[in-house]
Amino acid sequence: MPKEIHLARPWLLARDLIESINHGKSEQEVLDIVYRELRGIVPFDRIGVATLDPTGERLVMTSVRSDGPPKIDVGYAGRLKGSTLEPLLREQRVRIINDLEAYFGEHPKSHATHRILQEGMRSNLTLPLIARGRPIGVMFLSSRQAGSYRPAHEDLLREVAGPMAIAVENGLLMDELKRRNQQLEQQNVALRDADQLKSRFVQQLEAEVERRTGELQASYQEIERLKDQLQMENVYLKDEVSMPFTEIIGSSPALAASLEAARKVALSDTTVLITGETGTGKELIARAIHNLSTRRGKALIRVSCSAIPETLIESELFGHEKGAFTGAVSRKEGRFELASGGTLFLDEIGDVPPSVQVKLLRALQEREIERLGGTGPIGVDARIIAATNRNLEAMVVDGRFREDLYYRLNVFPIMLPPLRDRREDLPVLAEHFLKKHARRLHRRVTKITPKAMNLFLSYDWPGNVRELEHLIERAVILCEGDTLGIAHVDFSRRPHQFQAAVRGSGSAPERLRTLEDVKRYGEQVEREFLRQTLLRSGGRIYGPGGAAKSLGVRPTTLQSRLSKLGLSSRRAAPR
Repeated sequence: MPKEIHLARPWLLARDLIESINHGKSEQEVLDIVYRELRGIVPFDRIGVATLDPTGERLVMTSVRSDGPPKIDVGYAGRLKGSTLEPLLREQRVRIINDLEAYFGEHPKSHATHRILQEGMRSNLTLPLIARGRPIGVMFLSSRQAGSYRPAHEDLLREVAGPMAIAVENGLLMDELKRRNQQLEQQNVALRDADQLKSRFVQQLEAEVERRTGELQASYQEIERLKDQLQMENVYLKDEVSMPFTEIIGSSPALAASLEAARKVALSDTTVLITGETGTGKELIARAIHNLSTRRGKALIRVSCSAIPETLIESELFGHEKGAFTGAVSRKEGRFELASGGTLFLDEIGDVPPSVQVKLLRALQEREIERLGGTGPIGVDARIIAATNRNLEAMVVDGRFREDLYYRLNVFPIMLPPLRDRREDLPVLAEHFLKKHARRLHRRVTKITPKAMNLFLSYDWPGNVRELEHLIERAVILCEGDTLGIAHVDFSRRPHQFQAAVRGSGSAPERLRTLEDVKRYGEQVEREFLRQTLLRSGGRIYGPGGAAKSLGVRPTTLQSRLSKLGLSSRRAAPR
């Protein structure tokens, strides 16, 4: 089924249903909207709605649409108790029958099945209508073709079942209120001269209107909540269109191992911790795990823990009640509630302040949260995927991250390799970003020179895939021909960033936690410096104009140092 239908049509139908309630439309007007919009979502040749009578013991057909003369028309009623529909309403379960003839053979006492078979129908989908936690009726969709309904149709109908049920119930309430008002008006006219009786009926009418108004207000509040949730989910669902792994470029063994781990854990609800340096694609892996999981029909909610101020992160994660703090003018659902049934991606989890870590631990352990200003726990069902470029184990030792929270998050770790550990993926990544940005920037660049590619292969890429993409984007802007070469590649900013890391300023100090970190960055600075020197000398080490002479060291000493750092004059020199 096309994704546009899955992502857009159910949301638009829910919006139309909400609008119908806001305008006080009748049951038939509501059902006209449902029938019209469902025509583009699921197949049917016959559709109808049956609602429970006031006693709750009988189902009465209130609306039918068929492409032929109906055998079951408006007014048809049947007992609920002992019928095959009773467990569907009790368990709030959708039923799909793709061979009605075989089903009737097993249930010969089902008069309704016999009648729709006489109409020529061969498959059927029954959808319970549940409003505010209680059943109000069912919707029947039938097709003349056997095998018309699939689980995907069930999933789509569940997306709109809640608003649909509330809309139908409120339509019934509006019809009943109009009928009662007409009755009361007739009684009022008949008893115009009896002041005492008139006064009594007016009081009853006011009490009835007050009661009905209270019910409608409760319904409006529920609709507003559903509308806000649908709008929020619609924003998040726009980011979920891509298929798993299609955005992840490369086939190196290091990357393949990470992708295989993601594939294995996707179908479970296990908590995943994705680690790796900045720019390695942690969010892409999280999105792929969600899209491969059974929760892919719900939203993937992303939270950047470092981008939210410490004073607001608790409210963003867990929500707040009206008046919980200055500026809380209305109740707000947190990201945990929005992700219920789907996946919550906690990016940069190492930046969560200690005051919030204990509440986050409770949410993971107990699967329940408490809004700011709330009076009780709220159950949530969100699969947690966390990501960080920090060393959480070192933060636990330093007392900056709770040990129990770390072990709760680190159930299934996935380590993404840095780009320097999968250099065999560099050519295909570079080509991919070249095509992407040339098309976006309307440039005619189509290829990269061997010298430029060798330059890419000799560089360590501390910023990983993100740095590669940004560098190629700049190069495409600078390139005026069809071939990207060394002249368009700018590494000039990197040495300054390494110096900032050693001095303890800028963004890099987050990674300089130990002497081993300092040593590694020092080697990167030295490797980059020597590589640039070799580029200037054309790869020559010995003799006049050679790199050894310009550095004031022996050629054998320089050769030994290059070997230790994994550099060679042949690889560093442009070709």
